[in-house]
Amino acid sequence: ALNTDDADADPTNEYNTAIGLSGTSITVTDLGGTLSQDLDGTFATDAELAALNTDDADADPTNEYNTGAAMNAGSVEITDGGGTISTNLISSNANNNITAGTDGGLYLNVASVSISETVTTLTDNGDGSFTYTSENGTPTTFTASSAVDNGNGTSTITLADGDVLTIDNDGIDNVDDADADPTNEYNTAIGLSGTSITVTDLGGTLSQDLDGTFATDAELAALNTDDADADPTNEYNTAIGLSGTSITVTDLGGTLSQDLDGTFATDAELAALDTDDADADPTNELS
Repeated sequence: ALNTDDADADPTNEYNTAIGLSGTSITVTDLGGTLSQDLDGTFATDAELAALNTDDADADPTNEYNTGAAMNAGSVEITDGGGTISTNLISSNANNNITAGTDGGLYLNVASVSISETVTTLTDNGDGSFTYTSENGTPTTFTASSAVDNGNGTSTITLADGDVLTIDNDGIDNVDDADADPTNEYNTAIGLSGTSITVTDLGGTLSQDLDGTFATDAELAALNTDDADADPTNEYNTAIGLSGTSITVTDLGGTLSQDLDGTFATDAELAALDTDDADADPTNELS
């Protein structure tokens, strides 16, 4: 059985005691001290939102949208309220076979593509050797291997370099291990001796100490994690929520809260943003 005594008589001294904001960092405090996490890299602050200025000097929220996209004579064209811009996708490199099709898109006529191919050959010389000629015309002559069925469940393979291999070809173990017992190589026992695992066959017993990797019952019994009560779950957080602009965290020690309004923008504050971009030109943001 686990011993969860935490060496004090106070069942509540593991509770969080405070949560707060320091600049753009959220802080959580218990009797072990205070931890913090900067939120500025993830969330926008009120100051950052206030600095945004996105007014484009007209009352039309859609007149900056792209209104068309097309392919014309190998060029892609993008159109918005400011006009049309295009870029040619056909390379001017020599030997380029890609052109514009009748629909304006890119077209490659495979039949017109000129590709220089080379051929390799393999010739049987009739004397047990073969000659391979590579694409650059280099010949390489080699001798093929031969295989002979020995009639006893094995085959002998003679390699081109003169090496000889004997292999099984009937699915039966034809390898003689100098005894008539096919089972005397089996493991005969496995067990534990102290903290060591042992494996035994007819050749003897091998062992490996596991104590450096696994915990023993004695080591588990020596753990002392008692927090002075019989409830293993009463330190859990039981709820988290929002109350107005405040975040709340609850455990059996009570509820802590922190107002986020000074750091993050509310829906109402976003709706009130002035998005004037300080010029009279409604098209200077267009492509």
